[in-house]
Amino acid sequence: MRCISRITKALHSESSDLIRGFDVLLEMQKIFIICPPENLREDLPSLADFDFVFRGMKDVSDKFIDLQPEKVASFLGYSVVRD
Repeated sequence: MRCISRITKALHSESSDLIRGFDVLLEMQKIFIICPPENLREDLPSLADFDFVFRGMKDVSDKFIDLQPEKVASFLGYSVVRD
């Protein structure tokens, strides 16, 4: 969760171009593969933590789309080919 928070802050800063978007998106994809949101249940004790993580990842991906759309498109092409 701390990493997501740091990435979000960095994306909203003046040095957002220093973030390696492809690597961040690849790590986010791993999280979704390991823990897909559709498997979460209301009775999980850590549901609030997952909610924070998923909302943070949404913020990161939205910001990446705004700032580096070509890298996001490249990642999506790579991700589809890999699967």
